Amino acid sequence: MPIDDKLEILGASSDHLIVDVSDSNTSYKVGDIITFRMGYGALLKGFTSEYIEKELL
Repeated sequence: MPIDDKLEILGASSDHLIVDVSDSNTSYKVGDIITFRMGYGALLKGFTSEYIEKELL
């Protein structure tokens, strides 16, 4: 879920994300960073993925 609640996710796959930014108050340009909230499902996938290095403190 994007932090900017005016953004709408139109589609996604494993290697791309399509976001409608036309209603946002921010003037996004190519290369800008869009921040997201991480839900439980994304957190679980990150912690159980063999491709992500984990470091316990």
